Amino acid sequence: MQESEKIVVRKANGHDELQAIFRLRYESYLRKGYIPSNQDGIMLDEWDESPDTTHFVAMESGELLGAVRLVLDSIKGLPMERVFPEAIKKLRKQGRKVAEASTLVVAEGPSGSSRKLWMKLCRTLWMEAEARHIDDLCIAVTQNHVGFYKRLLFENMGRGRHYKSLNGILAYPLRVCVSGVRTSHKSDGSNHDRSLRRQLLE
Repeated sequence: MQESEKIVVRKANGHDELQAIFRLRYESYLRKGYIPSNQDGIMLDEWDESPDTTHFVAMESGELLGAVRLVLDSIKGLPMERVFPEAIKKLRKQGRKVAEASTLVVAEGPSGSSRKLWMKLCRTLWMEAEARHIDDLCIAVTQNHVGFYKRLLFENMGRGRHYKSLNGILAYPLRVCVSGVRTSHKSDGSNHDRSLRRQLLE
């Protein structure tokens, strides 16, 4: 995978693109040891075809390079609520409008180009969260990624827990105040951290 100006990040369109997302997700999660193999070669859940879920894809010349989804709060709740129910319920009780960013995957490639593609996907998802006036964007991440997200001004919502549905991986619940990042991203943290946040927000 090469970084290219021809890469387009947009909302997923139609059944075929959704199926391509589910295949890429399966390949990524299987490679990391999060799930066992299956005959269908796809990975999806009950939120994937919900009207409260928006999928974003990174495409180049018709090839899917990456994907992520934004899940709005609804009567179904959020995916991470199966593992961290108290954290999400606490935000709701405060009258916060919450959503979850989840299942971010990119095709295999050089670490530098994968990182840039990741930023493109996150920037598009972030803009969607702002447009929908989300108060708190929530995520569940492994220990290896906690530090990175904190540089983007995410905060802990509780202790780590094991995802039984993902071979028991240990994950941590984080959240970020969407409007709060806009007001503090230029002043908080090191020069490197501020530069990282500018890539996401400006």
